[in-house]
Amino acid sequence: MNTQYLRRDTGFENNLFSLLPEKFHDHFKKQIRYNRSSYWQNTSVMRTIALFYRLGVFPKAVDVKTLKGKNVDFVSEYDGGKIYVEVKGFMPKNYQIAKRSCSFGSSEENIERALRRSQDKFINNSCNIVVIAEEETI
Repeated sequence: MNTQYLRRDTGFENNLFSLLPEKFHDHFKKQIRYNRSSYWQNTSVMRTIALFYRLGVFPKAVDVKTLKGKNVDFVSEYDGGKIYVEVKGFMPKNYQIAKRSCSFGSSEENIERALRRSQDKFINNSCNIVVIAEEETI
């Protein structure tokens, strides 16, 4: 099954929206509706924002420009400082395999790829976080 054309899981989405701060609802509703090839990435960002929010690290904005016109997924504030967060959600190659919690590629390969792809988005001497969301654990 090609995951780009996977039917959206509205129950899963509704659960994410119930955990997400309301000010981000419109942004992610558009992303999920019109950007189907990035479905797993967008749901990973939503889950991460919800987690940060529950931990008291309040997300302030999404798709924030940093360096060379590149965007991080969101910016949070904590203790008076900004935290730049890039989420790397790895789309499963096969949804049925993903539901059984099987993995493609090693965790080390996913970590290396995420760090390599995130480095040019971060600002030096700032708090930068890379979140690796392996979607095999749906």
